[in-house]
Amino acid sequence: TKFGEHISISTITGIVRDRRAGRIPVLLSVSYRSENGQDEYAKVYQWKALGQEWETLGNDISVCSTCTVDTIEGAIDPRTNIMRLVLRRNDDICHLFDNKNTEWSKVEISNCRMVSLSGDASTVAVLDPFDYLAVYSLRNITEGITIDGMTAGVDFRGDLDDLYREEGYSFKSIYSMKLSFDARSMGMVGAVTSTSDSGDTSTLYFIRHYGINLEQNRFVGSPGKTTLLEFPTVLKVIFTDSPETVAIHHETEDGASVRVYSRRPSAKMKPAYEEVGKKVDLPAGVSFDISESGPTLAIFDGEVIKVVAPLTCREGEVNVRLSIIHDFFPGRIKWRIEKVRPFKDLLLASHVVRVCKNCYDLEEDFSRTRVTEDFCLPKAEAACLRLNYEAEGGQDSGAGFVFFVDGEELGRSTKGSESAVIAPDAELISNNCTEEDTIDFPDCEEDESTIVVAVLTDLFPEETKWRIEEEDGTVLYDLTVDGTSYTKDSKLNIHQICTKKQFSCLSFVIEDSSSDGICCAAGAGYYGVYVDGEIAVEGDNGSFSSKVHKFGSGCPS
Repeated sequence: TKFGEHISISTITGIVRDRRAGRIPVLLSVSYRSENGQDEYAKVYQWKALGQEWETLGNDISVCSTCTVDTIEGAIDPRTNIMRLVLRRNDDICHLFDNKNTEWSKVEISNCRMVSLSGDASTVAVLDPFDYLAVYSLRNITEGITIDGMTAGVDFRGDLDDLYREEGYSFKSIYSMKLSFDARSMGMVGAVTSTSDSGDTSTLYFIRHYGINLEQNRFVGSPGKTTLLEFPTVLKVIFTDSPETVAIHHETEDGASVRVYSRRPSAKMKPAYEEVGKKVDLPAGVSFDISESGPTLAIFDGEVIKVVAPLTCREGEVNVRLSIIHDFFPGRIKWRIEKVRPFKDLLLASHVVRVCKNCYDLEEDFSRTRVTEDFCLPKAEAACLRLNYEAEGGQDSGAGFVFFVDGEELGRSTKGSESAVIAPDAELISNNCTEEDTIDFPDCEEDESTIVVAVLTDLFPEETKWRIEEEDGTVLYDLTVDGTSYTKDSKLNIHQICTKKQFSCLSFVIEDSSSDGICCAAGAGYYGVYVDGEIAVEGDNGSFSSKVHKFGSGCPS
């Protein structure tokens, strides 16, 4: 699309895709100077389908006369089909636009050093010059566009200054930030300074991740002692939409290069950003982008586009690979890779390593394709892995998979699963487990049933409590009866209860004092109840203050 003979484009955003099934408008946002060179404008173009031309979406947006536009972000609200734009000027003023009323309406945000719009257009985050972050929800707009009423906020300068001072550093500034697609998390790159005994000062960079609970104004940070990166100069930072992965273009004495960092689970399930693969040499000024699903780079050197996958497992790591052949309905597929721990005849998930739910729902992208999910894990973490693979079409689904760990095939399927779950053979998993993975309890008596309760805590373990009751309300077991409570977040807790063999109906009651459940924004928790090795109760989804699950042969259907 030509923008005119005398118009220079100063900023172009990436592609914005409507994620609803069957709709694939692609939007391109640009900023440009007027022909007289005095006024700055923004314009949005829309490409609706193959074979059609680009069309202008709404009117040209007048931004200012003496400023320039630094960044533009755009997104579509999938519920209302409203397009929203947020742009930042070089004078610390941001503008928020939407096209609800056909033409673009505008709100001005002052003291805006940095801004990020969530991928579903529901939330905007604004960082002021003093590193105070304000988060605004855009969901309840009824008349025009407004950001009245801050939903959540945090003083990052104060918090991070206190944090890094304990480690001997001085907080300098936040360099880049990115809201996740659903505004439930945020990635951030910042800088600290270190002063040597001789008085020389050096700058180091950190990457942090925050979980966000907008309902309760809570920000949950990644581990305190984040790896510090010794780069003299950072040129550019690009987060994925998650933002679980980030590419950092930096410069050293040896030249400029891009390094990719991704959040990986550790033994204590406190994921921190770690380097993925090897660096990619890339001169300053060369354009690049990172794939939405992780460490694949597209590099444009002015003549050709190169695609580079820097994933190479380092010493002490092993490769985990899931290769999927999709049929015509890729949106039916979802899977979860878990770290499990053997306990008697059970394999209990201690935490989720990788998960895919609705990640193949764009049929035009994934139909009849092979997709390879590839990542590296520490050797201890890669032991005792289990794949849960679900194809909603059951045996009629033509999708198949092969699952490898360190080059060894652990499971495969040429069809979907009628029972909804396909897991590699338990013996194969157990053979890869270490003694440290195994959980051991003494056996119950022969005339008793063994009830096992497994609870993986979320980020707020003290909020969770549970009990098992008999039909008449008698409490068979109460976690808190002796003052016991969970204190470690993201930890698998196992409880064994011996009870009479022929019980009729029992109730498992689990409560969360903050009413936000134990998953999702609060962390990747879950709970399960097993009776004599068989699953009786399981759950992890949604917000709740209290849930009651009945189990036993005498319970009403």
